Amino acid sequence: MIDALIDLDRNWFLAIHQGTANAVFDVVLPFFREKTNWVPLYLLFAFMAIYKFRLKGLYIVLAAAITVLLADQFAAGLMKPTFERLRPCNDDFFHNQIRQLVHCGGGYSFISAHATNHFALAIVFTWFFRKVWSIDFLKWVFFLWASIIAYAQVYVGVHYPFDVIVGALSGLLIGSLVVSISKKIISIN
Repeated sequence: MIDALIDLDRNWFLAIHQGTANAVFDVVLPFFREKTNWVPLYLLFAFMAIYKFRLKGLYIVLAAAITVLLADQFAAGLMKPTFERLRPCNDDFFHNQIRQLVHCGGGYSFISAHATNHFALAIVFTWFFRKVWSIDFLKWVFFLWASIIAYAQVYVGVHYPFDVIVGALSGLLIGSLVVSISKKIISIN
């Protein structure tokens, strides 16, 4: 059973990493997955939270920071050391099949911290920005954003599809937990 899942994951990885390869994605997706490129979005979130809600805004920013801390520690601090799954770009199975689009890194693959963090933040951002702008479609924007980042992790060769799927599900759970607790502590209107 496990071997069948590993084979499925490897085949799915190759279908994305090689099968969808194109010049546009080769430029856009490495940029998109780079977390520092999203600093303006994070600063906008912090500014809007504090501007609109003052002291409560600081609590909202703190809730977002706690979300990322929990998500990142779960993914990188618990799951990766527990499972010790090599990244595809470090796996001898894929020798000469990896298109080196970004630095591979020496850490483990399962689960994707990028996917976990960004899906957790998508939950927090959806909760917050819907309260600010009352625009329902924003949730789709934030989940599309997190999905593209997760897809990019596979596309550039640093994660398997199951890494990002389990990371995304973990992020949704962590983000929902933090928002659920935050709603009880911080009432925003």
